[in-house]
Amino acid sequence: MSTDKDRKDDKREHILDAAEALFAEHGFQATSTRMLASAASVNLGMLTYYFGCKEKIFEELIDRRMGFWQKSHSAVIRDGRDYWETLEEIISIYTSQYVRNKHFYQILHKEIWHGTHTQFKEFAIGVITNKNHEMLRFFTNGIRDKAFREDIDIPFLMSCFYGTLFNVLKPESMQIRSRMMNEDKDVLSDDAMEARLSRFLNQIMTCYLKN
Repeated sequence: MSTDKDRKDDKREHILDAAEALFAEHGFQATSTRMLASAASVNLGMLTYYFGCKEKIFEELIDRRMGFWQKSHSAVIRDGRDYWETLEEIISIYTSQYVRNKHFYQILHKEIWHGTHTQFKEFAIGVITNKNHEMLRFFTNGIRDKAFREDIDIPFLMSCFYGTLFNVLKPESMQIRSRMMNEDKDVLSDDAMEARLSRFLNQIMTCYLKN
């Protein structure tokens, strides 16, 4: 039997899900509280009751996604693990996160490059910078321990990795592939896309990194 707390948590999650889709489409600045209330099928009073203001919705949405990403990423990259097993798990985490949370990563890129929400930009850039440092250390250590070839260009490799994840999953890119390459809905489903993207990135990284 659900409690009042369960129902409140469900309502909060419902509002956050609706807000995530709107922020991804319109950006933070262009999304009004009325738009948020309408998309979540709640009145403005209920929106205020749960979150107070649009900024709080945005901040809670970011905390919800980024907190998990930080923990899962840091847990995988640790000393003493086999480099190739670690790389495979890194790719699995990133593909799952990007595919399952496409709206959030659209928000992330949109607000970092074009947004005016300074506090969020600083927070997001800080998290991404930390992840980049962890990845840089991982590849540098892999070269040192002769798991990876010596002449890899780490900054370009990381740009290729992140760029593939983001650009493959952009709505415009998926529409183009659907029309030009006759990719049907089954091929573009989350499950199929996650498996396909993970396989592709593993192939690319293995070809480039192997001695």
